[in-house]
Amino acid sequence: MRPMILTELSREAGHPSLMILSDDDDLLARAGQIALRCGVKVTGGAIAPPHPVVQESSGGAPVEAHPPPGPGPAYPLHISGSLLFGPRAGFEKVFEVMAVSGDPDEALLARSIETTLAPPPDHEIHCGDRVLKPASIDRGGRPLIMGILNVTPDSFSDGGRFADPAAAIARGEEMAAQGADIIDVGGESTRPGSQSVPAEEEIRRVLPVIETLASRAGAPISIDTTKAEVARRAVAAGATIINDISGMTIDPGMPATAADLEVPVVLNHIRGVPRTMQDAPCYQHVVLEVLLDLAVRVQAARDAGVDSARIVIDPGIGFGKRPSDNFALLRHLPVFRSLGCPILVGVSRKSFLGSATGRPVTERSHATVAGEFFAALAGAEIIRTHDPAAATDALKMALSLRGSAVTR
Repeated sequence: MRPMILTELSREAGHPSLMILSDDDDLLARAGQIALRCGVKVTGGAIAPPHPVVQESSGGAPVEAHPPPGPGPAYPLHISGSLLFGPRAGFEKVFEVMAVSGDPDEALLARSIETTLAPPPDHEIHCGDRVLKPASIDRGGRPLIMGILNVTPDSFSDGGRFADPAAAIARGEEMAAQGADIIDVGGESTRPGSQSVPAEEEIRRVLPVIETLASRAGAPISIDTTKAEVARRAVAAGATIINDISGMTIDPGMPATAADLEVPVVLNHIRGVPRTMQDAPCYQHVVLEVLLDLAVRVQAARDAGVDSARIVIDPGIGFGKRPSDNFALLRHLPVFRSLGCPILVGVSRKSFLGSATGRPVTERSHATVAGEFFAALAGAEIIRTHDPAAATDALKMALSLRGSAVTR
């Protein structure tokens, strides 16, 4: 795997703190030696793989735990990390030395460090003739709002309410008026335990809604699907974003389709498929594992021809996660900036909110707003929600608390 640089661990003025992750121990060792010579402190070591897990028995002998059910991670099982801390001038010397070492791996790492220390670029998402500019509040911007429009009979929250095209179109227009920057139309439920539906049925559900909203909503339309054929037909009908909850893994044709259509794509993290994802989710280091899984998906998209500027990532709150995993991902959301893509977060009405409040899905509106407020302050650049009006108010409060201008 290419070495990854994590930046949002801890910071002091003029003293960055970077974590380098790699499966190349020799590269980490060389980088550590160069860093020490340049006045940068180094600590690190092997990071335990997700599975198999080696544990210590009560008698002191190592034993191998059984791996969790379901698919494992999509990255090498041996990952090591080095934590570097020191003055910015020291880091600048590190990448200067590595850049001229003649070693291509060191040169690549040097460029990664230099890019990481540079000011973050502004993101732009081109959706047909519209340009969206997702940004995080902590960096002086305003997150975008993606309104959820499920045209299914069995979604976990509002299944059946908008199955009729006329009702769905009216709701889409209403969400745009309430502040939604994107309308995300889905024709297949991806709630835990849900079954997949045929592509033709999904197309029958979404196309009339997309065709009308594309010309009337005044906001870009996203198609929430894991199927390449559905994505292709939806884009032809007017959708300008693909939102794939599988990270383009369920349908092997999706990466090439997304590249061919030249539209932005949201890569969501999931372990397994919706039908089984909540059977027994298991992580040893959930933030690290989700980060590495997404890194693999981002690289696969790029390898398929998807432009890097068109990739959005989603840590997949509620998709094959325990409640504690979801809270950990939200607390450490800034780590995902290391992938260089806008970060989308969807917490709306999900079961982990019920685990914290004890409330059923129909009574999670207050918890949803609290979660969206936290995600916005933590670094989310797009908030996916059932209630754009409430999310808009939450963002206004977050912007005001940060001292930023409220634009709408």
